[in-house]
Amino acid sequence: MSRQSWAVPFLVLSGAGAVTSACLHVVSLAGIWTPMLFDLTVAAFVAVFIVWMPAFLAGHAMTRGLRWRDKWKAATRGAPRWMRRLPLWMLAYALVVFSLFGVWRLLTGRGAGRIAQLRLLSAYAAAFHAAAFSALYSYLHLEGLKTQAADRRVRGGG
Repeated sequence: MSRQSWAVPFLVLSGAGAVTSACLHVVSLAGIWTPMLFDLTVAAFVAVFIVWMPAFLAGHAMTRGLRWRDKWKAATRGAPRWMRRLPLWMLAYALVVFSLFGVWRLLTGRGAGRIAQLRLLSAYAAAFHAAAFSALYSYLHLEGLKTQAADRRVRGGG
């Protein structure tokens, strides 16, 4: 068992959270709201806090000594390009949803409805789960590459 195996359950949880949150967001875009859907969305949002600390620790291990603006690129360098970019696009989308949420409040003077709340929570939950997944995937992948390179050096292969 490797030293990085602690990250695997959090990787699975963050992946499941990203997919679940994205599905809940699609349901909210269809205009569907039930108390059960809202409870699932809140649970997915709370689960972000469970996966975020391990993702932060993994990211920190990969980015020690780097400038702040270089950290995301370094923390996800072991992930495929689409996996590095998707959380950023999802976060930008969540910011647009949040802006629309605020504009609605300013224009109408009323708070947004339950469906808008579901959209907002699910958009942010999906974005943060995807970011945690990318960082943890990168952490596990980079450590695996380091182990393979060390094995090749020990065997005299390079």
